[in-house]
This record gives sequence, structure tokens and C-alpha cells, in this order.
Amino acid sequence: MKHSLQLLLIDRDKDALASLMAMLEATQLPLGIVCASSFSEAGKKLVSHTFDCVLVENETVSLLHSDLKATIHRHQSAPFTLIVLSKHADSRLAGQVLELGAFDYLDKDDINVSQLRIVLARCRTWLGQERERMATEQRLRSLAEGIPQLVWSCAPNGKIDYLSQQWADYTGVTFAHDLQVAWFTRIHSDDRDRFVEAWKNALETQQDFQLLCRIKRHDNAFRWFDTRVTARKNDLGQITQWIGSHTDITEIEEARLSQAKLAAIVEHSQDAIIGHDLHGRITSWNKAAEQLFQYSAHEALGHTLTDLTVPAPFLDDFKQHLHMLNHSNSYEPHYETQRQRRDGTLIDVSITSSLVRTLDGRVEGAAKIVRDITDRKRFSAQQQASLQEKETLLKEVYHRVKNNLQVIGSLFNMQIRQLPEGTARNVLKDSADRVKAMALVHEKLYQSASLSSINLKNYIEELCTNLASTTGANSRRITIDAQVDSIPVGLETAVPLGLLLNELLTNSLKHGFPNENGGEVQVMGHCLDGGLLRIEVSDNGIGFDPETTSTESLGLKLIRILGRQLTAELLIESTNGTRCTLTLPLPPSKN
Repeated sequence: MKHSLQLLLIDRDKDALASLMAMLEATQLPLGIVCASSFSEAGKKLVSHTFDCVLVENETVSLLHSDLKATIHRHQSAPFTLIVLSKHADSRLAGQVLELGAFDYLDKDDINVSQLRIVLARCRTWLGQERERMATEQRLRSLAEGIPQLVWSCAPNGKIDYLSQQWADYTGVTFAHDLQVAWFTRIHSDDRDRFVEAWKNALETQQDFQLLCRIKRHDNAFRWFDTRVTARKNDLGQITQWIGSHTDITEIEEARLSQAKLAAIVEHSQDAIIGHDLHGRITSWNKAAEQLFQYSAHEALGHTLTDLTVPAPFLDDFKQHLHMLNHSNSYEPHYETQRQRRDGTLIDVSITSSLVRTLDGRVEGAAKIVRDITDRKRFSAQQQASLQEKETLLKEVYHRVKNNLQVIGSLFNMQIRQLPEGTARNVLKDSADRVKAMALVHEKLYQSASLSSINLKNYIEELCTNLASTTGANSRRITIDAQVDSIPVGLETAVPLGLLLNELLTNSLKHGFPNENGGEVQVMGHCLDGGLLRIEVSDNGIGFDPETTSTESLGLKLIRILGRQLTAELLIESTNGTRCTLTLPLPPSKN
């Protein structure tokens, strides 16, 4: 059964009221009727009732000289219709009352049941349309208040009629200000002329526009916004309203350091704005959503997102999202997932969700900004594949370099075995150790997970083991104790540092213990404050006399050259053995 129309009849002629009541009952329409014989009595009825239609006799209260409509508006916020009844058919008066807002004007002498039925049916239709319009406006307002952008609207001539709460909070501009002045003073002076010119051109050509500009915050700070102004048009193509939105892109603008690049990014971005209720039923669907998902707004509204855009593998995730939305008063996630177009194509999207609230603060749904990131995901996958390929090639390079160095070392060893004991044999042997120290760096890089650094602890421990073997330290009862922190070092540090340590350890093992009494060599490595690395090589051997030790030996020359290459501070002491301390800046590892 249809909802009954609530009528208020105002006529001081009781016989006329009775006659009108009889005709209304004869229409057989579902009606609720309240009568009043005067304007003052009608005012009392308006206090306690809400009416869909007010029928008023023109001689009781003239619409031209009363505040009847204002009184009705004061007592009820719901839409209503006003029908004027007059004994005097006067087209001039009819035109005046209709111009003042009356829904219809009827001649009391000629009125009949059929005419009343038609008029009331028109009232019902208009009321239904008006309620739907108000509901749609409320949904759009709730959506505008729920999204993070600054939103405003204005009449076709440019006069502002709405500012979102986000705009008021950000700028400090409210309807208490002179909006037409305050609006443009919020635009940065360097951007204002460009904005005004674009706005004038839009009003003249009735075309949308988009630009980047800086808008002043309430504390006088400026932030960059992507500003989009869109014209809403009726079926005849006439503009009924301008809607503007501002998306804060300050971080992007500052990061890119190029307005041209940022403009290109923004120009080619696709942002869909979708509203839905607590059950996932779509309540709003903008043009970008139509382009992204290939459903028109007419097709999407009223359906659930699970029906249209959520692929089967993500249904459980979306149900969990709805569960959180229904049970949390502050659930506003940002996440990346996949969604489905009308043709079944899966796309990668970034979704930012904001709560939509009723006027009393209750959560009634969510507004989502959906951005297509498929190309970004594909590019990321390509980059990852390219990086893996480069790592494989680099690992092969390290492996080949290590093999080549080992071949060189083997050639040295073949030559060493053919030489008698003496200077030449010792020089070649020292050179073979140096080559082996470099080969060990590339072997560690080949084995390292990052390929850009080696673990200094592992490298020094293996270097000590190799030198102990080649110098016969074990048979001479010389022990090597390495206490080094796990420190990652890059190739540019590892090679010269390895060669330098090779020289220091070789000197201790070969020259520090001429007697067969054994001894100990210690290697310490620790990080210091300020990004410094300290390496200390010490032994309890015979030490050396600086006055008699040759400063022209290749070993000491290498130590000085490598120290300068590492920008290291080198200190050599000979007290109860030999102690060499190396302090150098440690470049950050490239992991």
C-alpha cells in the first residue's frame, strides 16, 4: 500500500471544508486529513504535525501578503506542496501565487473529484522526486565530507554555494567570510593570475579545467594542490553547478623538484572515487570509476562491490574489510590489492579508504580513492628481474676474477718450485701471497648475499689461516688470534685493506720470530664512534729497530701507499714486539 498523503485544509467556511473533505474521500486515495478554520489554528497544527500538502482558501490568507510558507518551513524540514483554492478564477492572480511558490491554483467552484485525484497524484510524484533529490544531495555531501580532498561547489555564474569541512579546516575560510574575496586570496600570488584566467575561460567556454597551484593554510603556510574544476550539466547540456576539488600533492611536488614532471604525472593519473555502505553496496560512482572499471554509474549504483570489482581470490579480504568497517569507528586503511574490470581483466590498484558519517557522527559507509598502479607494479617486476640478472652477471665476474687470480698464483707457485732458496724465490712467494689476498676478496664477494660487500671478520680469519699455512706458522709454534667484529666492507675498501693486512701479517710471521721459540700474533678489528674502523696487528716477537730497518723495502712501501689510499692513520710501534694500528673512515656498505 502506498504511503498516505498528509493534508492540511485551511478554510473558514465549514460547509466548504465539509464539501472538500467529501471530494477528497471520494478520490479513494490513501490520505490523512487535518482541518483548520483559520491561519492561527493552522499554525498550531503545524507544530504537532508534518504535512505533505497544504490546501488553503485564498480569502482566508492571501499568499501575496502573508508569511504562510515561511511558517510552514519554520515548523517542518520535509518537502511539501502548497495548493491555493479560490472562488475567483483570475489568471493574473494564479500566475502571481505560482511565482511565489504555490504548487497549483484551483477554482473552488469548478473543482471535482477527478481533478483532485490528478493534482494529488502530481503532488505525490513531485514529493517522491524531491525526497530522492534531497537524499542524493545528502549522499554526495557525506561523500564529499568523507574524502581527504578539499571540495567546494558554486553556481553556474561562479558564486560559491558550498565548502567542505576539509576546506574550511584547512584554509580557515567559512561562510562567515566574504567568500568571493577570501577565495582568491587563499591562492598563492604567483599562481593567482593563472588560476583566475583558467576560471574565467571555464566560465566562458563551459569547459572543465585542471592546474597546479599553492593554497594558503590557516597558519599562512602554502601547500601544493592538484586542482580540478568540473562542470555538472543537465540533460540539455546546460551547466547547473561547478564542483572543485583539491588534492594535496606537496610531497610529490617537492620530491620531483619539477612542476612539468609533476603535471605530467597528475595529468595521466586515474583516480576513481567510490562510495559504499556498510554492506559494500555502491552509493556513489564517479566518471573515473566508470573509465577504470567499465561500468556506468547507472549500472553500478545499488550493486555491491563484490558483484562488480572484487575478484574471487580477494573476497575473504574484502569481507574482513567490511567487518572492520562495521566494528571500528576509526578504520581508514591504505592498501594495495587487485580489482577486476567488466571484461574480467585484473588490475593492480592502490586504495585509500575514508569513513563516511551521518550528521550525528554514525559511520554509514566508506569513500574510496582507487588508483590504477598496474604499470608501476609491472615496472617494479621488470626492475627486479633486471636486478637479479645483473647480480648473476656480477657474481660471474667475481668468480672469473677469482679464478684468474688463482691461475696467476698457480703460475707464481710453479715458478717458485723451480727456483732455489734465495731472494728471487722469496719475492715471488710474497707476490703469490698478495695475489691470493686479492683473490680471497673476490671469492668472499662471490659468496656474499649482497654482492656489494664482504664480512671483514670472515675475510681476516681466512687470510690468517692462509698465511699461517704458507709461512709454516703452525710448525714454528706461532699462533694467530683474530678478534674482529662482523663488519661489512665494500670492494673499494676490502682490496687495499686486504693487501695491507697481508703485508703486516707477513712481516710478523716471517721476521718477528727468527728463533724457534714460537709466539703469538693478534689481529683486532672494531668499529669506533664517528664511522671509523680500527685494525690492530700485534705480535710478541723480537720487534724491529727503526734505525736499522730498511724503509725502502717493497713491503713498507706498499703499507704506506695502501694506507694513503684508504685515507688511514697508521701507527707502528716496537715495544715488546711489534704493534701496527690502522684507523680509517669506514664507507657505508651498499646493501
